[in-house]
Amino acid sequence: MRSWFLVVLVVACDLPADETDPSAETCADDATLLPFYPDADADGFGDADATPTEACVAPEGFVASADDCDDSRADVYPGAELRCDAFDADCDTVRDATVLVPSEVATPQAAIDAS
Repeated sequence: MRSWFLVVLVVACDLPADETDPSAETCADDATLLPFYPDADADGFGDADATPTEACVAPEGFVASADDCDDSRADVYPGAELRCDAFDADCDTVRDATVLVPSEVATPQAAIDAS
């Protein structure tokens, strides 16, 4: 007597059908894995000091750029507006210019008024 067995293998994932799993396991066989960097402050620039994660598509919270010099502040990123506060907000390694006030003048406005 012959016996036949039918084996059904079901593979499921927890993503909705319209979303893509960004992990390396879903990459096409010939796909190139790309480095993505964490972007903790969500300013669109990744942490230059972080170890990249390789994937086909950027995972949530990661970006392709690793240019952020302070990923804890959303107002600090390459190209940020200069604020004249002696802080490097635009990540160019040069501190922003500040208003120089003579020591005998109490406030910046007093220096302007005195000129």
